[in-house]
Amino acid sequence: MDRTFKFADPSNPWKTQFPEVANLNDLAADAKADFVAVKVGDVNGNAVANSIVRTAGVFELKTEDQPLKAGNEYRIPFTGDISQIEGYQFTLGLDPNKVELVDIEYAVSKAENFGVFAREGMITSSWNASPGVLPPAPSKGGQEGLFTLVVKAKADVASLSDVLSVQPDHAGGSVPHRRRLPERRFGDPTTPPLNHPTTWLRP
Repeated sequence: MDRTFKFADPSNPWKTQFPEVANLNDLAADAKADFVAVKVGDVNGNAVANSIVRTAGVFELKTEDQPLKAGNEYRIPFTGDISQIEGYQFTLGLDPNKVELVDIEYAVSKAENFGVFAREGMITSSWNASPGVLPPAPSKGGQEGLFTLVVKAKADVASLSDVLSVQPDHAGGSVPHRRRLPERRFGDPTTPPLNHPTTWLRP
């Protein structure tokens, strides 16, 4: 959390929400976010690390494939059926020589669920459902809007899949179960899957 934050009631730290995100927009010079780590779980030492086993199921992270024309801006929505998972984690790779990330429009995933590394062409994402909160009912076709990337093409690209990839290794790609591995699919649902992040499934 932000190092300068002071709890209103130190005896009850859950009484107020503490800042876990720093938004640095339109930077004109170097900026610094000063955070400290706070342990918020396993207060009695009985947690078992890696006790939730990831299964070999599949979570489909979907978007439509399309050609890109240099100079044009595109909205790329991502959808998935989150009714049976507790969370997901992955890294999206964008070719920084051919596309520029302009914005991320949030839906199920919010600002705190993303890390943007524009120079490296990477976007990490880690989302999990709030404890005790049921996921939204899936829309028609079982898909829920997760987030939308807004990109600007720097060069003509025959296919979005040529400049966009899922790289589970950078964010430890995972989806809890109920835990299952997600796949990225372009276009028609029958299109062969390309790579996969990770998911946790609901019991």
